[in-house]
Amino acid sequence: MLYDQVAHALLVLNDRLQMVRPVLVGHNQFWDLLFLYRTFIDDLPGSAGEFFTEIHELFPRILDTKILAISDQAIEGEDPLADIFDRLDVYNATPRITWDPLYGYNHKAEAHEAGFDSFMTASVLVRLGHKLARQSRLDFFQDSEDQNKKLRGLYSKGWLEGIGHDPECFGSDAVVGFGSASEESDDDDASGESLSWDHAVFEPLQNSLRIGPSTTVFLERQWLASRAFRDGKLERNSAGAHAV
Repeated sequence: MLYDQVAHALLVLNDRLQMVRPVLVGHNQFWDLLFLYRTFIDDLPGSAGEFFTEIHELFPRILDTKILAISDQAIEGEDPLADIFDRLDVYNATPRITWDPLYGYNHKAEAHEAGFDSFMTASVLVRLGHKLARQSRLDFFQDSEDQNKKLRGLYSKGWLEGIGHDPECFGSDAVVGFGSASEESDDDDASGESLSWDHAVFEPLQNSLRIGPSTTVFLERQWLASRAFRDGKLERNSAGAHAV
């Protein structure tokens, strides 16, 4: 009876995961994905390309926090999760992340404990994601200000007034950037935006895995190349069958 209940629960869970694909988050998760595939899915495929294709079909939404860390700061060689976590876990860092004192690790936590590694990975994802989003906004407004500064040099306020335009339409030389932006701190996430898979800051980082100290694999590209090869092979086989 218990076996049937567990089997039914797993089937229900599988159906739900098929309908709503979760975002799979990990840090340097290539080996974790190998272990996951070998333990719960099947024997490992015969080549790395086949494995990457299978993983992308099973988990089409993957984020590797190592890739996020590299996009924030150049990393040479290996950079353990705990080091990145400590770098971001500074006083007054935002978003503020705490655990329930009744169930938390307090000061006894150690890296490579599964639960604490998951906590560190989630913390790195949230904090780095918000940091990159803030930087993206600052870069956008800086680019806009640079463009406006060029336009202010081309068109004088008197000329703009003469043609009926607001003389301040390209901003003012007395105001740098967009006001408080240059004073924005990690404590002030003024946009109030929430991070999700579709957020622009994650777009160039999606479905990428770090393999070793310097190799990045782009899963979707691997999957598209594999699909194109399979489709081409099917077309050739079909054409050969018709010729016979």
